[in-house]
Amino acid sequence: MKKNLIRGVVSASVSLLAFSAAASDFSDKCNLIPYIGADAQWRHMEFKEDYGKNVTKKNYPQANIYAGLKLHENVGFEVGYEQSSTLKRKTTLPGVATVFGISLPAILGNNQYNLKTKINAFHANLVGFFPLSEEYCVQLIGSLGVARSKIKMSLNIPVFDSRAPLSTIHRDFSKRKWIPKIGVGLQHMLTCQFGIRGMVNWEETSRFKNISVVNVTSKYIAHTKNSYSLGLGAFYNFK
Repeated sequence: MKKNLIRGVVSASVSLLAFSAAASDFSDKCNLIPYIGADAQWRHMEFKEDYGKNVTKKNYPQANIYAGLKLHENVGFEVGYEQSSTLKRKTTLPGVATVFGISLPAILGNNQYNLKTKINAFHANLVGFFPLSEEYCVQLIGSLGVARSKIKMSLNIPVFDSRAPLSTIHRDFSKRKWIPKIGVGLQHMLTCQFGIRGMVNWEETSRFKNISVVNVTSKYIAHTKNSYSLGLGAFYNFK
């Protein structure tokens, strides 16, 4: 799980560093300010009742890395990549339960469901910077953007078979979607080039409708609600 997260972040970091190097070279001629940064984030996202809520987790730790270009002292543009950890949840539901839209009978009194969930996204944002205190180098940040997000889930479902009463079947879910997002936060410059920032982001992840099973025909369907994330990180200006 951690290896996949690190691998994804490192791969995206190389791309963002290449972008920043090109932007830095270009900025020397155009008086622009390129920057890079990274955030540790916590995402809260629930699934809808009967469509995953009873077997999924709500909170997802994730990492976000980004590269930006200040076009003006008050306006900039960012691109980035974020990826959550692969979260596992083992759930025991008594009696008949509705799981991902299907009512499942109880097997030997209780059913146990094992689920893995991961979310990742590339994103692009228009960012506004508004000075709050020149003395303390504090700015208000606002962002408006879109993310190309992907959610993946892996579910083990108990089934009754006379030859193996406690057997399970495995189902993989996957969905890609363009997700609008908005954010607000504060940033503080510790030096002329190095700063820290905190952000709150809202994303319309309810667009993840009808998250379906891949590779096989199945009636299982998942639905998510809108989500928000909290992030805290650091950034570096190249000028």
